[in-house]
Amino acid sequence: MSNSFDLDSLDIGDLDFDLGASLAEDVVEDAGERGLKFAFIGSGQCGNNICSTLWDNGYRRVILFNTTEKDMRINSVPQAYHVVAEGYDGAGKDRSAGNAAALSSAQQILGLMSRRFRGADFIFICASAGGGTGSGSAKTLADMAKSWLMQTENIEEAEAAKRVGVIVALPKTQEGTTSTQNAKALLRDFIDAETGLSKQHSPLFLVDNARAENILRGVKIPLAQMNGAINKIVVQLFDMFNTTSARHSDIYTLDSKDYSGILSSGIV
Repeated sequence: MSNSFDLDSLDIGDLDFDLGASLAEDVVEDAGERGLKFAFIGSGQCGNNICSTLWDNGYRRVILFNTTEKDMRINSVPQAYHVVAEGYDGAGKDRSAGNAAALSSAQQILGLMSRRFRGADFIFICASAGGGTGSGSAKTLADMAKSWLMQTENIEEAEAAKRVGVIVALPKTQEGTTSTQNAKALLRDFIDAETGLSKQHSPLFLVDNARAENILRGVKIPLAQMNGAINKIVVQLFDMFNTTSARHSDIYTLDSKDYSGILSSGIV
């Protein structure tokens, strides 16, 4: 399981696929009117599930990445947009394994990005902060997406970084010490400890599962349906602003430029 891809020297032109043909292969349009075009990479089981909910809500610029195919079987996103790292059977909460898997799968992921993500205003990495695959790969995938934007749209690094964000689910205390340590490590990847601000990528959406679960218990949602309910609420709130920004109103003044400015501001 070697890191066969050097992220620091990322050059899409060196990869073994035809970028021009890839761009022409898929014409991607979301279902329904939205102010901004969002693209998503779901990493690990949690990230895959979030992306499945996004797909159900009409978002079509979606790629799934995982270290095991088992976690991807119940998912709305078509299998053609799945990337499973070779030589793994899950990451077992090991962040280094998740990172190595993403690096070894970079060529497949970038190939799908060039087919699916053309024209995206923002790219989001969706993951659990406590797992191995999602937590370990999130920063690598975010940097990969940033480099892809720089090279395909010819924009500066700082601007590209402001268009690559993360949607991260924080673990609950009962998930154990390893999950907590993984979450802290992921937050250090993206947030400056001294300032509390985003280091580079934006926006950073932090989903507090424990708090959400406490709120939802009041409406008597069964435990087995809890994670799915949280995903739906997060996606619907996220989508509400994007849908609203596409519509004219004499009451509110949120247009797509306003929404883009909010998303570029760091931690949301």
